[in-house]
Amino acid sequence: MMKYLAFLFVIFSFQSLAHVKMGIYQGQTPDNEACEVEIKEKWYTENFKHPLNERVEVYFELAKSHFTLVHPPTYILEKERVFFNHDILAQTISTKVGANAFILHMIHRPDKKGPESFQYIQDNWRDPSKNEVLNCNNLKFMGPKKEL
Repeated sequence: MMKYLAFLFVIFSFQSLAHVKMGIYQGQTPDNEACEVEIKEKWYTENFKHPLNERVEVYFELAKSHFTLVHPPTYILEKERVFFNHDILAQTISTKVGANAFILHMIHRPDKKGPESFQYIQDNWRDPSKNEVLNCNNLKFMGPKKEL
């Protein structure tokens, strides 16, 4: 019975791996301005294909920053369980005044799998009036980045 449950877990885990293509994804902000992110690379730590080991490197031109995104773990302590959030890939980086976060929202439908939107958050806990958030929706894959 345990082997059967382990097999099912592995099958469902692999279905939750991010469906990302290397290249540019473009969308628009709520104000209909263009926005984009570049997916640079995807790999697994220790070469073990599991959603908690999945890494996706993005370059966000507006912030001139690279982010290494992961599926955030979820802990259900009262049940002694560990899961992952397959709907997002994210990284949070501390700053002297708070933190910056890049969150890539994934979609898992039969007709579309992959990045759907992203958020870039600059959280300033010292002065919340300086907080900034960029929402980019309706992402479409535009193809590989064209080098000059």
